[in-house]
Amino acid sequence: MTMVLLRGTSDRHVARVILLDEIRHMRAAFAANAIIGVRPVRAVDDHHFDSDHPAIGELQQAYAAISPQR
Repeated sequence: MTMVLLRGTSDRHVARVILLDEIRHMRAAFAANAIIGVRPVRAVDDHHFDSDHPAIGELQQAYAAISPQR
């Protein structure tokens, strides 16, 4: 449900299945759920992501702005 709500906040971000060999092309990644909100993923195996990437902050702000009545 959290991802459904986040998808409605912007059309700039893409949600799709990523294959393990595609991870090296990613600049940022995050995990989201109702308990933690949006949290950056710092690394998968030996590939490290930019946990301060602007997209993470945008998603965190979008999540915080979602009305709890939804």
